[in-house]
Amino acid sequence: MFGKDDIHPEVKNIRKAMEDVLRGIVDEKLSDVNSRIDALNQMMDTIKAGLGNVNETASKNVASINRLEKQRKNIEDLQKRAEKEMGDLMKRAAEMENIQKSIKSLKVDSISNDVALLKKRVQWLESSIASMDVQSIHSSLQKLENDIANLKMSLPTVIE
Repeated sequence: MFGKDDIHPEVKNIRKAMEDVLRGIVDEKLSDVNSRIDALNQMMDTIKAGLGNVNETASKNVASINRLEKQRKNIEDLQKRAEKEMGDLMKRAAEMENIQKSIKSLKVDSISNDVALLKKRVQWLESSIASMDVQSIHSSLQKLENDIANLKMSLPTVIE
């Protein structure tokens, strides 16, 4: 059946599936946040270049830029938070690996008990992922998009 150094195929499959799911979620979040930051950086560069040509509305433009920079910082904070959550997920993946190592050292007849334990851990990880506060990140990004749209409408000479 299985030797002492073999990994149970079901454990391998569960571990690989969890790692794939975790990587997918984190990569998607980081990619979305990074693309929005890049878009903001480009917009900020455009706005700053246009400020040299603005005379009477300069104080309004500066206030708008300050607001955008504050929102940009908020997005950077969200990115740091996403990176921290990625670290937490990687720590959980390491815990899964430790479980797998402990399963290797078990006798063949006790593997089914360990698989049940591993399934409980996987359920715990899934519930932890499900409880991540993705909604607050999404709503912050949505608010930023709305503020950018409002800025474009209020400062057409700067944007054009």
